[in-house]
Amino acid sequence: MGKVSRADWAASVPWQGVTDKPSTFGVTDIGQLTGDGYSDGQIPVYNRASGRFRPGSRNPAPTPTPVPPTPGIPTEISVEMDVPNLHAFQSYYEDFFFPGALTGQPVIVGASYTNPYVQISATVVDSNSVRITVMNLGLDDVDLDDSFYRLMIFNGS
Repeated sequence: MGKVSRADWAASVPWQGVTDKPSTFGVTDIGQLTGDGYSDGQIPVYNRASGRFRPGSRNPAPTPTPVPPTPGIPTEISVEMDVPNLHAFQSYYEDFFFPGALTGQPVIVGASYTNPYVQISATVVDSNSVRITVMNLGLDDVDLDDSFYRLMIFNGS
C-alpha cells in the first residue's frame, strides 16, 4: 500500500470560506484569548450546517478546595451512652451536644463493643446536636450497658 498524503483525502476548506473568524488575535499569550460573544470558560463549536460558530459546552467547574477545620470546633468527640436492654428489633436513641455540627453534614460513628446484631448510626438532627441510634437486629435481647461512642463530622464544603 502506498503512502497517501493528506491533500489526497481531506476536503479543501479555504480560510476565506470560514465565517466569523477573527481578523487578528490581538494578544501575545494564548491564555489571553477569548472569543467574541463567548463567556470565559465556554468553548465555541463550529456548526457546519449554518457555517458559523456557536457557544458550546462549558469547561468543567474547578474542584473546590477543602476548607480546613475551624479552630476551636472539634471534628470528632467521644461520648458515653447507657443503652437499656433492647428486645428483638427494638431501637434506642439519644441526642448529644457536638459544637459546630450543621444539619446535612455526614457523621461517622464507632462503638466500643462488637456485636453483629446491633446496628448503630448517627445523624446531625439540629445545629450542634447529633443523634446516635442503636437498634437490635437479632432475635435475642441485648444489654450493652455503658458504652463509648466516637463521632466524627466532616467539616468543609
